[in-house]
Amino acid sequence: EIYTLLGDPTLIPHIGEGLEFNADLPEILSLGENELTIDDLPAYTYVGLSLEGELLGAAQANSDGVVTINFEPINDVSYIKVVLTNQFYRPFISEIMIETPNEPYIILSDIKFEDAATGEIVEKLQSNKEYNIHLNAQNIGTVALNNTVIHIEWLENVTVVSDYHLNAGTMNAQQSIPCNNIFKIRTHEALANGLELNFSILVDGTNYQSSKVIKKKIEAPELDITNINLKQSNNSKTLQFTLHNNGSIATEDGSVSVESRSANIAFPTENTKNVIALNANQSSAQSFECTISDEEDVTFAITYTAGDYALTKVISLETHATVETFETASIPENWANDTEAAWIIDNSVAYEGQYSLRSGDINDNETTTLEITTEALGKDTISFYVKVSS
Repeated sequence: EIYTLLGDPTLIPHIGEGLEFNADLPEILSLGENELTIDDLPAYTYVGLSLEGELLGAAQANSDGVVTINFEPINDVSYIKVVLTNQFYRPFISEIMIETPNEPYIILSDIKFEDAATGEIVEKLQSNKEYNIHLNAQNIGTVALNNTVIHIEWLENVTVVSDYHLNAGTMNAQQSIPCNNIFKIRTHEALANGLELNFSILVDGTNYQSSKVIKKKIEAPELDITNINLKQSNNSKTLQFTLHNNGSIATEDGSVSVESRSANIAFPTENTKNVIALNANQSSAQSFECTISDEEDVTFAITYTAGDYALTKVISLETHATVETFETASIPENWANDTEAAWIIDNSVAYEGQYSLRSGDINDNETTTLEITTEALGKDTISFYVKVSS
């Protein structure tokens, strides 16, 4: 059953146990800060900030779970209340202290990824590319940090091609260090569209350690092959199918090939064709002539390759036609003859054999219905012979 809230059909309560937010909020913001970025939220989370009951700012996270809220600078020691809400999640309420720490406290901000080839700052990364990482390091504490080292850790799918660390020496209280081109990374080949990459930027110093996790998503092509069927015309057969790019960026120019996997199907002419680049959400219809030696099921493989990406599908299809006859002098069990004017077997006229189906007797504006349900493995046709007496 579905219940509405206060009779409003647009408000439908969800019955179940809410999911938990796993938000990585900073413990401290420095006095005078006017911006908060949270980058590991569920997509489209609503975020609100308040100070002593007054709203500071609110915004909705984007599809990658990143949100930035700007607010008036806070110059007194206090706490900001943070509230997170999202569909199917329990509300999350926490606090962030606004103060100047009485110890070293390094924050990393303004982290940017620059395409090393074009110099463009990007939000998402692509496969097999190099990126420069820029950031700003600031000691918001009242005590200097000695022997400061900033270094990067990463998981699979990424290679660091620069030095792994930067020796920043002594970071004095309230000192800010712009770190342009601090690291260079290269993403691996053929990473999946939407894959999330995780990086950790660590800060070490005398009796001090902190880290910040950065998450970036891959944008890539996503290959697919659909609408696979065999079409027969004039005693020849054609294999037809559609290539798709379901990804978020265009493919490179590529190729498609077909290969027999059973002895009764062959591709006598070309079995490979070039395919032009497909934009995101674009498709391309393809066809190959083939010969089939018997009416057994055929098996073949289709391979679509575009740059570093490739997809192979192995398909089995029925080649024989399904024929329904009434030569048993009865209506087959898979036919539905549920109608007041039932259809009957007739032996007075037939297109082929001895028997046919005859509709029930009906008057003007009445109907008599006979139904059959079957499954088509691809695009196909249904044909039948009919004789009308009126």
